[in-house]
Amino acid sequence: MYKMSSIKYIKSNQIGIDLIEKLALLPFSALGTRRFCLHDSPEAKFHVMLIESKKNHDYPIHAHMDGAELIMIIAGEVLIEFVDSTTLVPNEIFFLKAGDSSCTAVLIPQYMAHTTKAQTETTTYLEIKLGPFSREAVKLFRTDD
Repeated sequence: MYKMSSIKYIKSNQIGIDLIEKLALLPFSALGTRRFCLHDSPEAKFHVMLIESKKNHDYPIHAHMDGAELIMIIAGEVLIEFVDSTTLVPNEIFFLKAGDSSCTAVLIPQYMAHTTKAQTETTTYLEIKLGPFSREAVKLFRTDD
């Protein structure tokens, strides 16, 4: 049986409502996200991803060891927490809300432990970073809930 992936590579030079509507047709992953990658492959040198997250989806605390990333809100609301990598306690919190000019994007520095938490039924955002992608370059932090 064929299982549709929650990640799809597409060729597009623009992001509009039509692309967001197509994203909604993908299934959610076990982590509660679905995404269109506008770059060719994980080996691409520049990554642009249109991501949709379910409400109350908490992405695990992690840090990118290979570079910074930019998250820009498109629809909904997302909470981004910068976390102390030793205590795992949030030390800076950003609230991104579509249409709110006070904060529409956050630059997450290289090595910064962080998490994202969707606040609305579905939250759509862009994630932009340098590639290539490597699982070894993403450090996950364990939390004992």
